Amino acid sequence: MAKQLKMTVVQATLTLKWLIWSQWRIAQELGIDRETVARYVRSPPADSTPATNPITGSGLGGTSSWRPREPL
Repeated sequence: MAKQLKMTVVQATLTLKWLIWSQWRIAQELGIDRETVARYVRSPPADSTPATNPITGSGLGGTSSWRPREPL
């Protein structure tokens, strides 16, 4: 059986990609392989959505000056 990521990591991956982060940067920040990031970005699990809460402990949460892009 293939190893699966926890849903919080999958949601963080999709959220960071939505914020226009590179797959390399997402992999570095979350400590997962770039190919894993690519696989989840290409075809996310059916029950996954981008996270709505900031990610804590990785320098991504808190107040910062960035703004998410407008949904398509």
